[in-house]
Amino acid sequence: MSKTVKCPKCQSEQISGGKQGFGAGKAVIGAVVAGPIGIAAGAINKNKSINSCMACGHQWDPAAALHALQEKENAKQVQENLGKPGYTLGYSNSEWVLAGVIGVLFLIGLLIWG
Repeated sequence: MSKTVKCPKCQSEQISGGKQGFGAGKAVIGAVVAGPIGIAAGAINKNKSINSCMACGHQWDPAAALHALQEKENAKQVQENLGKPGYTLGYSNSEWVLAGVIGVLFLIGLLIWG
């Protein structure tokens, strides 16, 4: 895996990192909806990291981009393991049966006491 940060839109390596500031728009909407206490809404995500591409201007959340990359790697591993013996996705058959029995008992309970 490459350690170079690239823009997800144009693949440029000219990236600037920083923090998101106070959101005046969120503060105004918060004040309209919840009064003076709603002004605090402008502080939501104020220290959130943000990457900006110097080439195309695209901005993104680096944590979300990392999560998406990890999900892509996980999906790739699942696809590679699907044909291997003993590999299951999620629950085994007995766990599904148990979940079904519990669900049926829950529904019966609702019919009797609900």
